[in-house]
Amino acid sequence: MNPAALRSRQKNAAAIVRYLIKSGEVSRTELASVLGLSTATVTNIVTDLIRSGLVYESGSVGSALGRKAKLLRFHARRNYILAVDLSSASGITTIYLCDLLGTVERKTSLSIPFTLTAENPDALILEQIIRAVTDFIGALSPEEQRKLRVAAVSLPGILNSNDSTIYAPSYNWKNLPLVRPLSAALPVPVYFENITRMKSIFELSYVEPEERNVIYLTLSPGIGMVHFFDRHMVQGRHGLAGEVGHMTLDAHGPPCYCGNRGCFELYCDEHSLLRAAKKLTDGEDRCEILHRLVRTEGRPLTIETLIEARDLGSLKVHNTLSELAFYLGCALTNLINCFDPDRIIISGNLIDLDDYVFSSAIEEAKSKIINRFAREVHISKAKLATSDLGRAICAYVLDKIVDELIAE
Repeated sequence: MNPAALRSRQKNAAAIVRYLIKSGEVSRTELASVLGLSTATVTNIVTDLIRSGLVYESGSVGSALGRKAKLLRFHARRNYILAVDLSSASGITTIYLCDLLGTVERKTSLSIPFTLTAENPDALILEQIIRAVTDFIGALSPEEQRKLRVAAVSLPGILNSNDSTIYAPSYNWKNLPLVRPLSAALPVPVYFENITRMKSIFELSYVEPEERNVIYLTLSPGIGMVHFFDRHMVQGRHGLAGEVGHMTLDAHGPPCYCGNRGCFELYCDEHSLLRAAKKLTDGEDRCEILHRLVRTEGRPLTIETLIEARDLGSLKVHNTLSELAFYLGCALTNLINCFDPDRIIISGNLIDLDDYVFSSAIEEAKSKIINRFAREVHISKAKLATSDLGRAICAYVLDKIVDELIAE
């Protein structure tokens, strides 16, 4: 096969596999129609994909001609992905063994003190992370180890592309050298990326092609943004694009660890919300309803508990959530005025659980946008639950390795 024909075949095979990943069960006829390929081309490529084990026939369905059409599926369990989540602000490391679509086969969580101090130096942090991951792999069955294809690590900060170190001020990581030692310790290739960017890749698969200018915004962990244009992630000159958590919303506001005042993160990050709520459980400004739930009934102070207190009639909790919605609306206004996006996708536990904050923030933003035509921007909730990070990590990796899997 000449090089041009080979490239065309590989491109068509990638399009078929990506459509199967997104759509689930699909017939050859549907593939040909949707992708604009001949039935013969689809049939030939699918035959090779079935032979390689990347696609399988999952059943059949009746057609208008009376013949049953075979349905095809992407073979998610052909290989496994090791997903390592280091993004939890509570210092909980979660390690998943997932199939290629992110279905969890095994999972473990353990507490590792991430904050860098004199008593907890970077060498000790690295040692604990590497030991946790290698021990997990060592406990897998021989079959699981054989099918393990790649590993991916979600980071709580920014990966420096120049020296592969990690900058995560919330953990006091200035130049943590995790990438090279962990990569050397594992038997498979390892990808590293900020968790917000990983989640955004998953969400982009649900965005229609005509929406070219898309912003993904997360309120947890931390506050981050990813900007896509024509389905390409805008990363910036130094790979730092999207650090909107430190956009100033009040120049006279409280000091932030970044050195500025009144940062977006101080008002709308879910961990900041819980710190503010903790003051309502005790002290002079105590909220009796929240105090009863947390101190008397022993409930954990979570987003769910806050919403329950609000629903039970707590005006103080309601006002706290209203203030967050106000500042979120201000931030959305800035993003809309700057980027004029086709769509903004918002992610976070609070957004998942409470329509009041989501809708109030949108109304606040619409009241402040300069250009009245921009008030019709589409703002939607994320498809992925905040707790389902394994699927996000796997979606990020699969997007990277699809071409490799097809070429095998």
